[in-house]
Amino acid sequence: MTDSASPVPAWFARFGQIVKDTCPDPQAGEEPDLALPMADLGIDSLGIVNLVVVIEDEYGLMFPQDLLVPEVFATPLTLWDALREHLLGLDATVPVSQPSARPAS
Repeated sequence: MTDSASPVPAWFARFGQIVKDTCPDPQAGEEPDLALPMADLGIDSLGIVNLVVVIEDEYGLMFPQDLLVPEVFATPLTLWDALREHLLGLDATVPVSQPSARPAS
C-alpha cells in the first residue's frame, strides 16, 4: 500500500533536477542517467561539493560525517539511497520513479 501523500516522489524529482543542474554539459531536455558514475556525468570533486551544499540547502539537511565517503558519491543513485536511508529515515529498497517520470505541471 502506497501513501499518496508521501513527499518522496517530489523530493526525488527535485533531486534529479539538482543533479541535472550540476552536470556541466547537460543534454537539452534530457534527464541524466542517475545510475552512471558521477565522473561519467561530468561531475568532478568540486561538483560533488556543490551537490552537497545544494542538497543541504534544498532539503534543510546536514550530511553526517559517515556519509561523506566516496562510496556514497559513486553515482547519483547511491547518493539518493544514502539520503533516503540515513537522512530521511526511509528504506533504500522502497522504489521511487525516475525524475523523468514525474507528472507534468
